[in-house]
Amino acid sequence: MSGVTAEEPDERDPTESAAQGSGENEPSAESGVEHLQSAAHEMVAAARSFLDAIEEVISDERSLTKAVDTMSGLMGVAGEALGHIGDRISSGDSGSDEKHGPPGTSRIKKVNLD
Repeated sequence: MSGVTAEEPDERDPTESAAQGSGENEPSAESGVEHLQSAAHEMVAAARSFLDAIEEVISDERSLTKAVDTMSGLMGVAGEALGHIGDRISSGDSGSDEKHGPPGTSRIKKVNLD
């Protein structure tokens, strides 16, 4: 691919390349397509690796049991947290506590530098 280098100014008329339509691609467009293709190949490789890892987990009964137990534990913790939030809302709790202060207040302070 021959193209314009950083030292050489681009003296081509931009309307010419737009008017060419299906003509020869611009070097930067070719480069962009190459980068997109490379990224797509990386994504496919990552997906394959992820699927291989999942296949190993589901093929091994012990690993599958551990994975299910872990997910079950995480879901339990999330359920408890949501339950506490629901309890606070239904009880009319203001949400105020020593750790975070009253509702509507922030621990972030705006500092004017002027």
